[in-house]
Amino acid sequence: MTIKYTTSPVAGGERLVATAELTNTASEAVTETIHLTDSSNRVLDSQEHTIPEHSSKTIKLGYTTYNTKVKVTFPLSVSSHHASDSQSVTVVPRNDDAGHSVSLKRTTAPVTGGEFLEAVIALGNSELHDVSDTVELLDSSGNVLDSRTLTLPREATETIALGWDTYPVKNTVTFPLTAKTSVDSESEEVTVYGTK
Repeated sequence: MTIKYTTSPVAGGERLVATAELTNTASEAVTETIHLTDSSNRVLDSQEHTIPEHSSKTIKLGYTTYNTKVKVTFPLSVSSHHASDSQSVTVVPRNDDAGHSVSLKRTTAPVTGGEFLEAVIALGNSELHDVSDTVELLDSSGNVLDSRTLTLPREATETIALGWDTYPVKNTVTFPLTAKTSVDSESEEVTVYGTK
């Protein structure tokens, strides 16, 4: 069992989702209850899954986080009767006073490894003054793939495109692509096809 990635960091009150891969090396199908737990071993989500013999299955578990006034980081675990895996996740305070937002409108995914992948991002400013911020495009590890700093006039919206030349992977991969500013973020899963 492996946690492939999570939607961390999220703002308090938002849903946090963990994507995990279950593997069955036995010669018969196995049915197990999979739990999502926090550092206090409190069950946040649970699902029952049947994994066919000699195969793997990808699942998603999640929960709605609590509002918090401080940034908190803790281990999130996915476990069954036989196996478990943990990954550190972060919940940050929600900035309800933030007057600008980011929305990942669409991408050119799926693409083949080595090709350019573009994301179209909408930015909004509901403040009564101009707002300057940097928009970053991040992969599942938090690496910055592309970024742009811009100033939005009061009560205005703007659409921009960010992108990068994908790595020529041999095997097909799917991962969350995130558009992020200093106060908001949105993610969408994208697929890059393997070249073999």
